[in-house]
Amino acid sequence: MNTARPCSKGDLRRSRLRRWAASQRRPAASHFVRGLCYGAGTLAASAAAIWLQQRF
Repeated sequence: MNTARPCSKGDLRRSRLRRWAASQRRPAASHFVRGLCYGAGTLAASAAAIWLQQRF
């Protein structure tokens, strides 16, 4: 006796969404790390510019 209910359209959409999100996890992490690096570089350049302006 099969007691499992049939899949609805909503279940299929959620399943597809979960698979898509799982496949995008690595690229999202890569973009996040890249953003952190750009932010750190901007901070370093800004700090150096402010230091130079106040020093000279």
